[in-house]
Amino acid sequence: MFITVYPSSDADAARLAQELHRVTAGLAGPRILSDQPYAAHSLVHYRYDSFVARRRLSDNDLMVCTTRDVPSRTAVSPITP
Repeated sequence: MFITVYPSSDADAARLAQELHRVTAGLAGPRILSDQPYAAHSLVHYRYDSFVARRRLSDNDLMVCTTRDVPSRTAVSPITP
């Protein structure tokens, strides 16, 4: 089974991740290589990324995906197409 959750706030995300980690502890499952595990050996993974495709040319002349992590700062996304 695989689920994706879109919580309405950071607090909800943290609460859900903690609870899902607790109830899935000890179960077998895959590591999601594109996402961060909630804790060591956790089946719960998370990612922070934008819902709108933003791309720019990197310093190496490569097209990279970007995300906005605060209103005025853009960061290169760890997820690439």
